[in-house]
Amino acid sequence: AGEWARVHIGGMFQQYLNDFLSKIPWFDVTVGCNVFMFLLEMVLEIMQNRKIRASVKDPENYSLLPMTFSRVESTFGFICECLVMSSGLLVLCWNATNSYLGEKGYGIAYQLTRGVSYIFVVSFFSSLVRAPFELYRVLILEPYRDGRLWGTLVHMASDQIKMFLVSFIVGVPLLSATLSLLYWDF
Repeated sequence: AGEWARVHIGGMFQQYLNDFLSKIPWFDVTVGCNVFMFLLEMVLEIMQNRKIRASVKDPENYSLLPMTFSRVESTFGFICECLVMSSGLLVLCWNATNSYLGEKGYGIAYQLTRGVSYIFVVSFFSSLVRAPFELYRVLILEPYRDGRLWGTLVHMASDQIKMFLVSFIVGVPLLSATLSLLYWDF
C-alpha cells in the first residue's frame, strides 16, 4: 500500500506541477527578467559614472570615453537579445543545426552532439554581432591609451584564439555534462 500511495501521490504532484508550469508565459518572464537586469545594470553604471566624473578634474580625460562606449555597447546588446528572442532566430538556428547534423548521419541518438553544436553556432553568431564593438575598442579606444596600434591588433587576435581554445577545452566537457543531465531519463 505504501508503494501504491507513493506512486499515485507522486504522479498527482507531477501532473499538478506540469499544469502549473504550462500556464506560465515563459517568453514574457524571460524578456521581463532581461529588461529588469538591463535597467538595473544601466542605473548602477550611471551612478558609478557620476562618481567617477565628479572625481576627474579634466572633462576631456580619456578615461571617460570607455564609460560612454560601454553604455552604447550594452544597450545595443540588449536590443539584439530582445530581437533575437522575439524573432524566433534561436529556433531557426536549432532547426538548421539539427537538419545539418541529421544529413551528416547524426540522428536523434546524438543529442549531446546536437546540443553542443547548437551552443557553438549561437556563440559564433553572438561573437559576430560583438565584433564591430571589439574592433572599435581595439582600433579607436586602445590607441588612445598607449599609442600602439599594431601590438593591439596582434593582442586582439591572440586573445580571440585563446578565448576559443579555452572555451572549447573547458566548455565542451562542462556543456556535455550539463546536457547529459538534462537528457537523462530518471
